[in-house]
Amino acid sequence: MLWREELVEYFASDLEYNPRKALVYVLLGLGSICYWILISGEGKFTNVHAIFALGSITLLIKGIFLLRKSSEGIGLTEPDLQELAKRSRLKHLPSTGTLAGQILRDFGIGATLLWPIVYLYASDVETKRPTLSIFFIGIALAALGWFLERQTKKSEVGSQLS
Repeated sequence: MLWREELVEYFASDLEYNPRKALVYVLLGLGSICYWILISGEGKFTNVHAIFALGSITLLIKGIFLLRKSSEGIGLTEPDLQELAKRSRLKHLPSTGTLAGQILRDFGIGATLLWPIVYLYASDVETKRPTLSIFFIGIALAALGWFLERQTKKSEVGSQLS
């Protein structure tokens, strides 16, 4: 399998319609945004609090996207789409390790991609200075989530072969 095909298959399987997985994403996104809203006003732009705010945005967006039935066939070929129409629409949650890795990866991607928002909305120089560390923490969280997801999938494949 070519690297490009593997990448498309990876993202397509991660974005397919799954209401149960969407509920987990939306609940975790709402929980982390509530954490950011309920803290005191002076500490909202510290590293940890900003990461919670930015990560919650991506969790909410992905949760809403996972509720769309139109995302079911992204990246599939025509025969795969015909087979998909024949199968049942009931989706199950992935294993706990895989789901935790996906959530951690998406949470970190939010901090990685959205860190300039903190720089734009932070009012004083003291809160503007650590924004680049938010970017690097987001990369670390995304890499850790990707690693956890990959290791969990490897152990699942290994246990199925035994």
